[in-house]
Amino acid sequence: MRRENWNSDFFIKIFPFLISAVVAIIDCKINFIYAGSKGIDTLFSNLINVFAIIVGVLIALFGVLPSIHSSLIMERIREYDAESDLFYFCKETLLLNFLSLCFTILLGFIHSNFDLNNYNYIFNIWLFIVCSTLISSFKTILILLKISFWSSKKKQEIEKLDESESQKLKNKYVDKEKQQ
Repeated sequence: MRRENWNSDFFIKIFPFLISAVVAIIDCKINFIYAGSKGIDTLFSNLINVFAIIVGVLIALFGVLPSIHSSLIMERIREYDAESDLFYFCKETLLLNFLSLCFTILLGFIHSNFDLNNYNYIFNIWLFIVCSTLISSFKTILILLKISFWSSKKKQEIEKLDESESQKLKNKYVDKEKQQ
């Protein structure tokens, strides 16, 4: 059973990179994103905005986590032993977003000042990083949504009453019913 968990954890952690490698390899063959693509500057601009927003949200999340240390959300995270996974996914997403943000800015600058038509491999590397980032971000958002749903479910705890408390409650409610 432990080995099965390791295999699924490994697959979940490597999944964004596998899909991104497939997309980058297909792009090498087809060249759907290259230096001469129409609207590449607009794509750079939009991706910079998306990555900046994701980085801001994750930094805000990391700032809020210490203040909710004893909350129901954190209890649920600990209950499912998800602290290390949550930290790994958020860290992976944050690092990939920073890398993509910097690489997109750099590539946009280089593209606007130099002719990169002979260097399309740079766009394939960039595409790999961007795809990895987007898939990782989506995965992290799904995990955070799952955690929010865990926290919205109330934990049902049934306490056993001893006989004296049970008799008190019984008398209290039975007496009310008899009086009405």
